[in-house]
Amino acid sequence: MAGGEATVGLTRRRREVLRGLIALRRELGGPVHYTLLARKLGVSKWTAYEVLRALEKEGYVRAYYEAKGGKAGRPGIVFEPTEKALEEVEPKPLPSRVRTEWAKVKRRILKWLAERPRNYLDLLKEAKKQREVLPFCGCVLGALVAGASAKGGPVLDEVANLIRQGRGEWVLLIVAGMLLSATARRRLKGLYRHLVKFQEEVERVGAEGRRALLDFLVEALKAVRGEREVSTI
Repeated sequence: MAGGEATVGLTRRRREVLRGLIALRRELGGPVHYTLLARKLGVSKWTAYEVLRALEKEGYVRAYYEAKGGKAGRPGIVFEPTEKALEEVEPKPLPSRVRTEWAKVKRRILKWLAERPRNYLDLLKEAKKQREVLPFCGCVLGALVAGASAKGGPVLDEVANLIRQGRGEWVLLIVAGMLLSATARRRLKGLYRHLVKFQEEVERVGAEGRRALLDFLVEALKAVRGEREVSTI
């Protein structure tokens, strides 16, 4: 299996192992022994075991000891995917009401950033009004961009470069931290409180929501810097 990162913390190899585990779990109707998964994927049993253990540490897999099937009376180790794994590999689509609300909020945020690029307080007020996770996260991201824009181009260029590297939607957490660190100290109190909630909600919003936020971040960087182009390629 090829290497290379698909998301922060979830490489392409790990993603392929997860897909194989999910498929076998459905086929067998129960937890999967790592040797069966190794045969399915065409890798050594040790490779399959090591990757599964790494995925377990990240919350994508649960491991169990099975009394029967081990050598010399020892229990065998079986694995199954968690809900987090299913959400990552087979994300649920966003409800239509969330898409509609997000489209409206997104337009307002981009307008604010274009017209008042350093006025982050309005965006924090807007965040408090949001009942849906995706619009809330968008407002916080917009406020972070606005707060960081006071220091000019360097940090925004760093953020744009990180996005270009194609690290996946989990890069949002890294970017949020970078933007917060670039914000003037007097602005940190309100932003930090919202960022804590943002970090919790980014996981809840799902893979499609995170991709939508990443696309929005590209547009937000363009809006706050005028016509300068930001590419995700």
